[in-house]
Amino acid sequence: MMETLPQANGAVAQWEDASPLLLTATIRMHPGQVASYSNPGTRIGEYGEVLRWLADRPCGIREFVFCENSGTDLADFEEFQELFEQRGLNLRLMSCELPSDFVALGKGWGEGWTIEMALSECPLLGSSSGFYKLTGRYKLINMKQVLRCVRRACTADRKPDFICGSFGASRNGPYAGTAFFWSSRKFYRERLMTAYHAVNDHAGIYIEHVFGSRLSELASAHRIGVLPVNIILNGISGFSGRPLMSPAQQLRAAIRNFMKQRRDLNYIDESGAWACCE
Repeated sequence: MMETLPQANGAVAQWEDASPLLLTATIRMHPGQVASYSNPGTRIGEYGEVLRWLADRPCGIREFVFCENSGTDLADFEEFQELFEQRGLNLRLMSCELPSDFVALGKGWGEGWTIEMALSECPLLGSSSGFYKLTGRYKLINMKQVLRCVRRACTADRKPDFICGSFGASRNGPYAGTAFFWSSRKFYRERLMTAYHAVNDHAGIYIEHVFGSRLSELASAHRIGVLPVNIILNGISGFSGRPLMSPAQQLRAAIRNFMKQRRDLNYIDESGAWACCE
């Protein structure tokens, strides 16, 4: 595991969010990962585009961690550290790699492993009370709106342990969106850290199903929140190779969100069922 730290940069503006944002990345796909969108050069370009987008759109988060899991040299990403530093932000670059003879059982398996490595090896994440996670090739278009919902919940008397962007039912059971989430560090390390071991894309058991089932089981003893607004993502699905949301879908989601943005989180039913209450 390698970690590159930016140099300190003078006075920094006041920020309201102490939770760092972890961006997960895979530049070279591992054996066993199911993906139709796997060109390393294209993926590098998209990761860079997202980093530049984040640097140019202050959202209240000051600390960012970019963790790549195929052992790719991240020297070309150091320019983004300089860009973040110019904005009064900190970007840490981390590179880790599965053993060459290891076969990952899916994209979600690799992502879960990446989060585990980042929480274990990055002192910033290891000492934070909570963290955000975003798939590194996706732009969260309504990030400020989403973060306002999270911060409002985290300053309430009864704080959540975990917040996901969506939660519902599927033919394979509960389903939780994992492209973006917030979690308390303690909860994730104790309850979700190794959940990805159950992922097997080849058998149709995706990370969203695994997290959905685990969160449903935990809801009787923990506060598992679901955002009242839809997350609006701009990017290409690594699985299908198609856009995550069309412009029309993004517009419809933005209109719906306008009416919901002041609502409190929904919480998964304490019985462990996956029905959320408005």
